[in-house]
Amino acid sequence: MKAALELASKKNRNGLYEIYVRIQQGDTKKRIKAGIAVKKTQFKSKNHNMKWVINHPNHIKINSDLREVIDRYEDEISTAYIQNEFITPESLITGSNNGSGISTSIITYCTNKIKLMDNYNQAKGFQQ
Repeated sequence: MKAALELASKKNRNGLYEIYVRIQQGDTKKRIKAGIAVKKTQFKSKNHNMKWVINHPNHIKINSDLREVIDRYEDEISTAYIQNEFITPESLITGSNNGSGISTSIITYCTNKIKLMDNYNQAKGFQQ
């Protein structure tokens, strides 16, 4: 799993392009707004050396903010791998937005799903 930055393909109301954080795992991609918009010529996605935004009056502050966002997602990804937890781009983004880290393993998820199905009497086909 990898976190990277990319520029929106369409302009917003102000004529600027939003910067998105893209979280990719194989072919699965999930994007979330970074909360920053710049001109198309001010954003570099390749060979950036942690300097994604150039020729902008506040480029130093914007680049440090973007680095913090990327670091936060990469820390959660590495924590999940160290703890051997199942993680998807969707669960990473929802866990990050809620302020709680990813703490659901695949076994815990399935156990909770079966308990939920027991409550609705739909687990008869799944029980052995």
